[in-house]
Amino acid sequence: RSWGEFIREKLYTPVFWGRMSRTIRNFDALSINDLRRDALAIAEAGYASIRTDAVIQSKVQVSGDGLSIDGKTYSLAGRNVYFVGVGKCAVAAAREIEELLGGTLKGGIALDVSTGKETGLIRTTIETHIGTHPLPSEANERAARRIIEFLSDRTENDLVLMLISGGGSALLSFHDAPMTYADESELFKELTSRGAPIQDINIVR
Repeated sequence: RSWGEFIREKLYTPVFWGRMSRTIRNFDALSINDLRRDALAIAEAGYASIRTDAVIQSKVQVSGDGLSIDGKTYSLAGRNVYFVGVGKCAVAAAREIEELLGGTLKGGIALDVSTGKETGLIRTTIETHIGTHPLPSEANERAARRIIEFLSDRTENDLVLMLISGGGSALLSFHDAPMTYADESELFKELTSRGAPIQDINIVR
């Protein structure tokens, strides 16, 4: 059996497509032959495997008074639970955590490049802040200050779920004087213009 036949058997099924909405919106228009259709289906499957909602659902479960995250269990009994998310997956993760924990979740903050409010991604339990990426900004710094303020009110008995996703190093921007977000932006531009890899840029950050 060929690889293409395997892909068509596994991916072109109602069960598969029932679990995943089309990411490539012009999928059918691009699928002008079997090879292109196979390549697009593989790309769709890759997107499905890294969707934030799917990852949260597979890693985080609630059972009674226990919260399990990737196999490690935390007690929820008598505790307030909060969420702080930073990065380009923060709002999507916040939505899933709200759905999962319901009234157990007392509050939180999500700092993202979009609030997702226009698509109803998040309810009112978690504050949403819009920042910039890849360059830091005053908005990022204000949000970072708000996160520090929010966390400073927590106690030892509180449980804080912290999610950091792609873009977090630029979004969670908080500088000691005389350094400013504008200085970091100029430094980022200089490093990237000279071909510095992201690993080295993050070391400087």
